[in-house]
Amino acid sequence: MGELFNSPHEWIPLISNRLIDYIRVHLSQAGGFTPSRKIAILAELFGVRTAWHGPSDVSPIGHAANVTLDLVSHNFGIQEYSPFNEGTQEVFRGCPELKDGYLYIHEAPGWGIEIDEKAAARFPFGASERGERKNLNGGWGEVRKPDGTVIKQPVVDATAVFVPERRRFEVARLEEAGVLARPLDPTAVSPTS
Repeated sequence: MGELFNSPHEWIPLISNRLIDYIRVHLSQAGGFTPSRKIAILAELFGVRTAWHGPSDVSPIGHAANVTLDLVSHNFGIQEYSPFNEGTQEVFRGCPELKDGYLYIHEAPGWGIEIDEKAAARFPFGASERGERKNLNGGWGEVRKPDGTVIKQPVVDATAVFVPERRRFEVARLEEAGVLARPLDPTAVSPTS
């Protein structure tokens, strides 16, 4: 519980009232290593274990921070992890490694990771993206151009509408469905009988 939490008002009641068994906060979303360490200490007092958020879009440095926090937390529970491809490992020397079900971090100073800029030059920004996305960072939430400019996410202008005579859902423009344009909400148009 908590991968998108970014305020103590979201996690404190859940932990202090023992409503969860695991706290699954994304370290950068919660403010970084130190605030997340404080979350782990609070959770330990109430018997809540850690399960730091670690999907495939977390950088090697983010995963190194996750594993470091696992190592210093008495209430460590489990760690989400997505292995890095060869290109990422080449650019970020010292990536955490999964061996026999255990994650290992490099023991070099700091987070244990060095960035190889020559290797990074072989993997230009957006190279794996297609179409218009080649000009964006490929992320979700705030999307940025290579220069850091924030791009507003496009508003979805279509939705699924139940067509009774065909007994199925079909894509319709929001104006046709009688719905105001807004981010996609699967409950925006209810099926009718």
